[in-house]
Amino acid sequence: SVQVPSGEVQAFYIHGISRGIISQYGGGTSTLDVYKSDENMEIRTGRGLYSGGVFSTGYGTNYWSNPKFQRVSYLLKSSLPDRPSSFPTISPAPSAPPLYFLGSSMYNSNGNIGMGGIMFDIKALRGLEITQLTWQFNGGYGSSHSYECYKKTALGPHTDTDMFDSSKWTLIASGSAENVWDSGAVTSPFSVQVPSG
Repeated sequence: SVQVPSGEVQAFYIHGISRGIISQYGGGTSTLDVYKSDENMEIRTGRGLYSGGVFSTGYGTNYWSNPKFQRVSYLLKSSLPDRPSSFPTISPAPSAPPLYFLGSSMYNSNGNIGMGGIMFDIKALRGLEITQLTWQFNGGYGSSHSYECYKKTALGPHTDTDMFDSSKWTLIASGSAENVWDSGAVTSPFSVQVPSG
């Protein structure tokens, strides 16, 4: 998992490898604009990246897009069991913490535009552990397509200077996901912990 101290933001980047993804063009003019939020997190307006390969510069730095995620799955950090520093010989099994979702499980086609990928930031309002992202590929429903999901290695939002520099990013999930018309495609599970702030 990845620890993000209070007051920090975690940047993410999803890129469709074998097929582009759908986003919502416009709707914000800054990476500080909030696209979706609940009492625990903010998903901010991101920037679309060109289909010419991962970290492609084709659209430049001002192709403002909303991530258009159907759901972000996460756990509240306060509900996660503490990890012991040493393992006792007998201990009760911890109960599974509740899973939360920001967004809808149903597809919304308003304002769609296809692009290679999208870079965006998530700010935690409470301590979080983000476990999966759900999005739509651009067409190809009922088939599986390949993707890569990255997090920015250093803490903080993505910027003009690091958004095309692959050395600043860490791959956290990849593979193939089925594009289902009404519920989207889902990353393989990953763990990114985002403390409050």
